Amino acid sequence: DNSLYPNPVSDILNLTFYLSAETQVSFQVYDVLGKLVTVLGNQTVFKGTNQLVFSVLPLEQGKYSIVVSDADGNVVVKNI
Repeated sequence: DNSLYPNPVSDILNLTFYLSAETQVSFQVYDVLGKLVTVLGNQTVFKGTNQLVFSVLPLEQGKYSIVVSDADGNVVVKNI
């Protein structure tokens, strides 16, 4: 199960997701124009359900997308 809350995000972002294998994962935030705003992290994530918490300050109020991509080229996009 993949979830992202709160939505819209204010200062803390909670991301829950499942991986079928341990892999390197990148977490990037883009604005509505597709411009990379920040990289939240680049880390090895374990097989199974993972819950990560990120501080997203100092993002200006607005709409963003978080792009989660793994070493195998799988990509998930969530709006925040």
